Amino acid sequence: MSAGIDSSLVCWAIAKLGGDVTAFTMSAPGHPSDETALAVSTASLLGIRHEVLELSDRDEADISDLGSAYHEPFACSSALGMLALSRAISDTAAKVVLTGDGGDDVFLGYPRHRMLHDVQAIAAWIPGPAARGWKHVRHLIPQRGALKRAVHLADYMTGGLGAFVSANPGLEDFRAHGLMGPRLADQERRHEPWSISSARRVLAEYLARDLRTQFVSEYLVKVDGASMHYGLEARSPFLDQQMWEFASALPFGIRLRGGELKAILREIVRRRLGERVAAAPKLGFTVPVEEWMGRRWGSRVANDFRNSALVEDGWISRAALKAELARSAANGRASRRLWYLWVLEDWLRVEREAKVAPQLAPAPLLKSA
Repeated sequence: MSAGIDSSLVCWAIAKLGGDVTAFTMSAPGHPSDETALAVSTASLLGIRHEVLELSDRDEADISDLGSAYHEPFACSSALGMLALSRAISDTAAKVVLTGDGGDDVFLGYPRHRMLHDVQAIAAWIPGPAARGWKHVRHLIPQRGALKRAVHLADYMTGGLGAFVSANPGLEDFRAHGLMGPRLADQERRHEPWSISSARRVLAEYLARDLRTQFVSEYLVKVDGASMHYGLEARSPFLDQQMWEFASALPFGIRLRGGELKAILREIVRRRLGERVAAAPKLGFTVPVEEWMGRRWGSRVANDFRNSALVEDGWISRAALKAELARSAANGRASRRLWYLWVLEDWLRVEREAKVAPQLAPAPLLKSA
């Protein structure tokens, strides 16, 4: 139970139904995202048991936990926080936990949802020829600072989902920094087409794409992998089929009424739990992996890349990797590129160690009597 809308509503529903539940809150004293005070207040208002689990040095998840909890390279930094939370809860008597996952996704709780809703409203008024012409002149505008953000916004209003997806640099970012090794030199990014028709329905297209990509391959995997790693079963009431089908059929103008994210859920909270909970900003438990790689994890990062399997196998360039490590040490902060590479490097190492580990001989079959 954070102090957020979704987990507070799950606890409210259980309490209303007379269910017996204990709420757990991960406390990170001094961390900007710590929501303990409001969570304690909400639990008291609902009259439910509440345990605050303070994140200690013991509970700090290590990057190696990603390699053991997930069966493929999983560079989702917040998974480290979920692993720490799951480990702490596993020390209690709880074996089944409820989460608020899905509330943001179907009731529209992310800022990008509101932005894309505004984009498609503007795109409805842009003539087709003007939209096609924009792509030919956009390169004349400097791509930096506020101008860069303005160009991206114009891209979305004229190009729709294709423009929005392409704003993430992906492989181009690695190529621009010379990191692509010989095995990746010929890799090209698959681009989605730009069109004004897509821009006019971009939120619906984005939600459909997100549901079959990031939602099921990152968000749900993160919670499932971390909880199962510590013997917990996580269930998400917002993923109930009937609730999801009902909510996803509601007009965007209702789910984002007055420009308010998750307007429907916030209104329920406002009526049942008060304005303080309803107005609470979305924080989320974040793990500053870029800063930690540049400082507290610096020596381990350098050591893990000393005999890099990614370099030896031709995936990345040795010289470019060396430059990334030098920038990380000098700035006290690693790039997101280096974080992705470190997770992949660690995963490869774990996989190779598992393959060379001595295998146990199969147990002999028992003869029937």
